Amino acid sequence: MKLILLKDVAKIGRRFDVVVVSDGYALNKLIPKNLAQAATPENLKRLQNVSAKVAQDRKDEESHFHEVLSAVKDIEVTIAVEASSEGRMFQGLKADAVAEAITAATGHAITGENVVLKTPIKSTGTHVVHIASGDLHGDVTLSVVSNK
Repeated sequence: MKLILLKDVAKIGRRFDVVVVSDGYALNKLIPKNLAQAATPENLKRLQNVSAKVAQDRKDEESHFHEVLSAVKDIEVTIAVEASSEGRMFQGLKADAVAEAITAATGHAITGENVVLKTPIKSTGTHVVHIASGDLHGDVTLSVVSNK
């Protein structure tokens, strides 16, 4: 049976791929779980329209992220946090807080999903934070200071 995948399915394909699978697998697993829909002419036409829109949105996101990367290249983003006199923070700094600080400093909105932190930042000082969107990536210098 010919299907359009609505979500990524392991070992079958990625979202919006048109695939051929056995009838039983399609009717008993993929379609009931809303992972796929039948590849009718109407659905294929809708897929072309959606694919064009998704491609345009992806292109817009890439150009926006290029602007963000050029804006953060030469600046140091400062965040004031509550910390002890030894420089240990009372609460770890997570990706969403870093994204808000970058947005405030540059005027270009990014989300916490774009900030790559292996562990939350737990001390004051200068940190290099990696930001990424798809294949584009760069580093931001983050200065964490105590607000006391």
